[in-house]
Amino acid sequence: MPKRHPHLRTITISPTFTRVYVAKGRRRKIRRCITFHQVVEMLNEAEENLVEEHQQCIMENKEYLKQEEAILSRVEQDVDYDIEDYAKALDVILQRKIDRLKTMQEKLSKFRSQLHKEEEISKTLRRPVKKR
Repeated sequence: MPKRHPHLRTITISPTFTRVYVAKGRRRKIRRCITFHQVVEMLNEAEENLVEEHQQCIMENKEYLKQEEAILSRVEQDVDYDIEDYAKALDVILQRKIDRLKTMQEKLSKFRSQLHKEEEISKTLRRPVKKR
């Protein structure tokens, strides 16, 4: 985070991206104080968070699969098993899976939106010129 200065104004664009402007009243002299490197770091952090979230989702799905196998095994092996109990248990598991996948999809959508915004911003940032 840049040092605070009385002539700087901070504008938050997304939870992981903030622009700092020189606020001296001249719009043409607006200067960005964030570097391309910082944008890449923020994007990498968001990517890591998404990957961790995906891994957690997979682990939860494995647990749901075990639960499904257990109730399916009970209904197949026990002739007197109450089919209504099976249907209720399956409904609960499926609803949890649906809710979890919806949450994951929402997070993915937010990440993709953030990725798009940061890609657009990175196009406007000055990249260091390579000396030959």
